[in-house]
Amino acid sequence: MISALLLLVLLVVGVVLASRRVAGRSAAGPVDVHVVRHFFQYLLLLGLLVVTAIGVSGLLGRALEGGTFARADETALARSVTFTLVGLPLLLALALTTRRQLRQQAEERRSTAWAAFVTVASLTALGVTVSAVQVVLGWAVGVRAYDSGALASTIVWGATWGGLWWVEGRSVPQGHRALHHLAGSGVGLWTAASGLGTLVAAGVRGLFSLPTDLLTTGAHPALRGGVTLAVGAVVWLQYWVRTASREPRTGWWVAYALLAGVGAGFVVALVAASTVLYDTLVWLVGRPTTTYAADHFAGAPAATGLVVAGGLVWWYHHAVLEQGEHPARTEGRRVYEYLLAGAALVAAAAGVATLVVAAVEGATNSTVLTGASPVNTVLAAVTLLVVGAPVWAFYWRLAQRAVHAAPRAELESPTRRAYLFVLLGASSVAAVVSLLVAVYQFFDAAFNDTLGAATLRSARFALGILLAAAAVAAYHWTVYRADRVAAPAHRRGPRYVLVLGPHDADLARTLARTTGGRVQAWTPTADGHAATAPTPAGEPVTPEAVVREPVTPEAVLAALGDTTGDEVVVLCDEGRMRAIPVHRE
Repeated sequence: MISALLLLVLLVVGVVLASRRVAGRSAAGPVDVHVVRHFFQYLLLLGLLVVTAIGVSGLLGRALEGGTFARADETALARSVTFTLVGLPLLLALALTTRRQLRQQAEERRSTAWAAFVTVASLTALGVTVSAVQVVLGWAVGVRAYDSGALASTIVWGATWGGLWWVEGRSVPQGHRALHHLAGSGVGLWTAASGLGTLVAAGVRGLFSLPTDLLTTGAHPALRGGVTLAVGAVVWLQYWVRTASREPRTGWWVAYALLAGVGAGFVVALVAASTVLYDTLVWLVGRPTTTYAADHFAGAPAATGLVVAGGLVWWYHHAVLEQGEHPARTEGRRVYEYLLAGAALVAAAAGVATLVVAAVEGATNSTVLTGASPVNTVLAAVTLLVVGAPVWAFYWRLAQRAVHAAPRAELESPTRRAYLFVLLGASSVAAVVSLLVAVYQFFDAAFNDTLGAATLRSARFALGILLAAAAVAAYHWTVYRADRVAAPAHRRGPRYVLVLGPHDADLARTLARTTGGRVQAWTPTADGHAATAPTPAGEPVTPEAVVREPVTPEAVLAALGDTTGDEVVVLCDEGRMRAIPVHRE
């Protein structure tokens, strides 16, 4: 009871704090009650929708199975009846209330809470439908047993998804649909990729007469893979080809293409290719654990399928990003190149660490890592280096060439700085942790009089990670220092700029990228008069001082050229833009 009360109090406090943050109020200002209402209203609506769908699909599943309706498992029947009888009327009542609010209030349709509800509910319905449809189609092609529950879920949750898609198209603004469409595209993409990988694996097994692993793939893997591919392809075509690919290339859009497409596809293909290469090297020059090729290469078909699926995903999204690129080097291209360089560097660093482990295993006659021989450990290291090092060198060389070709743009790029900071931070943490482990193992053995070859053997993983992480950190520290030396010469503006003028979402970002400082943009209120607000120096801003003419980055930069202040307010004085140096306390 006490824990439930405490949870309720924390929930209310969290909603209140979130409402103040969303409303942009100060800590002393009033709470936006609409945010609180939105939270509980749409959370309850989502819960009732899920409960009702579970109840209705449970009852429908019993009806589709035939026989006596009130058969065994009365507990499940009681749950389905309760969910339907209680959830359905409440859902209809709350849905009608929400519908009336959406019709009467334009702000309700534009609210983030409404878009979040539609997104979460749609993705939930989509996920359940995709899983159920695969079972139903598997039964249709003869690879699964009949499942009335899956058929009922397909009908109920599919109808729920269709209804939500219809509602979204008529009530959610275009700009608020992106997250739903991109997430749905990812579900369809990787469901289809999974099916394609299974299909390719089945083809490889048939081509080389390899046995089918019933525990991992089940019977008829080709048909199962074809069903999964078909279901994922339909979802992907609806969400991506017909919808998301035609929408504006916002930050979310680019992030999806880079992370779910390029990055994930590249990592999947890289890991799978490493597996195939390692198995091949061990069979040719290493010490395999079996003399039967079919047993040794049992996992190769699945890895080959992942190489094909991941490589296709990577290739397609790379081509999509290339279509939208201009000849100039954009931030999206930088994210793409640094992302792949980082993934490949991780593989190469793992190869270096494994090479150290192999050396220690050879010196101490240990075979724990691969379970067979230090030779196999060396082959694992070689595989990681062969796969990761060339890819990292290729993309890192592109980045360094860009530094020499256009140093100002590349050195001031947030993507490059984030890449260096992430690598420096991660490698430093890894080096420190591994150093602590190695030193602890040394002193533990010394104090227990067991110092010897066994100590070195137990510390081999820590030593490998330490050397690899230290090498990565040292190299990128030199790169970071070189960038720091070159970057100050290219700083072109003050550290802080406050622009008073009409709303322009891109203005602050453009100026921040151009000046290298922090930029804020304040706008007048809707009635055309500026709200009196404290300036950084503490003086009020009158409505006459606010720019009412369009403000462009070029005009602001021209005004900034007339001052050498480190902190500047840009405003309009008698029809012209003027930059006034200020001091923020």
